[in-house]
Amino acid sequence: MPAGEVVRGRRNSNGHWDVSTTRRRTIDDIVAEASTTRGRTNIDLAAEGIRRAGASLGALWPARLPLGLSGGKDSRLVAAALLTAGIAPKFSTRADTPVEGETAARLIELASSSRGVHLDHTITDAFTPQVVADHGLRERAQRLLTRYDFMFGSTYLLRPPVAPLRAALPRPNVGGAAGEIATSKWIPETWASDDAVTRAELLTGLRGAVASQVPAGWQTRPVRRWLDVLVHELADTAKGMGLQGGQTLHWTYLMTRMRRWSTAGHNVHQVTPLLTPEFIQVA
Repeated sequence: MPAGEVVRGRRNSNGHWDVSTTRRRTIDDIVAEASTTRGRTNIDLAAEGIRRAGASLGALWPARLPLGLSGGKDSRLVAAALLTAGIAPKFSTRADTPVEGETAARLIELASSSRGVHLDHTITDAFTPQVVADHGLRERAQRLLTRYDFMFGSTYLLRPPVAPLRAALPRPNVGGAAGEIATSKWIPETWASDDAVTRAELLTGLRGAVASQVPAGWQTRPVRRWLDVLVHELADTAKGMGLQGGQTLHWTYLMTRMRRWSTAGHNVHQVTPLLTPEFIQVA
């Protein structure tokens, strides 16, 4: 089924089924609408979307809003927008490198002094995460089934959460994922403008972006053929939406990288303020 489509079935008095489909607004619709309003958006609109997301989540979450702060551009942007909205998150930083921890601590110091408030910030040591494809698949599947399955309306098994685990549900994971759109990380430096990008250049850019998600050891000939088919499909779909050059790469990032990151199999309870309609429209 296409993204956003819902199929409903209702058994009638004759013993037959009446089936209907509806399609809700999806990220494709937001991107397509944004492509027609180019030039009429501004950075204030993007910031307002982040503030709105933070305020909405803050009203639902009973404690201080947790926010991962790496010190990079992405999480820094989210943190600034939330602070200007009067929301003081509980910051945390995983020091995968000493510089990240130092940068994040300096940012907290500057924000605290400039706003005259105390900001809660915790720095934890780096750790080596397990590779999902290689380790703990059975354990991960059981944990997803027992703790999170009830959250998804698309599952055939609708039930309340397991009683002993109700209080143990993890807090939301707020961060700066999708910031690559704001910084144009995927856009080749040789691309002067969207209008000047040829079909061949677009396919090359898409192929490099999509293939970067597949480990080199897995890029067999059949996989490369599949990636090539995917790239052409992405380019054709984006063209039908009215997207060009860099817009196509940004949309591809959402449809591939962020779609994978946002699944329950990869990250549960992830909240991404940079995916608000306002931010996507501006980006």
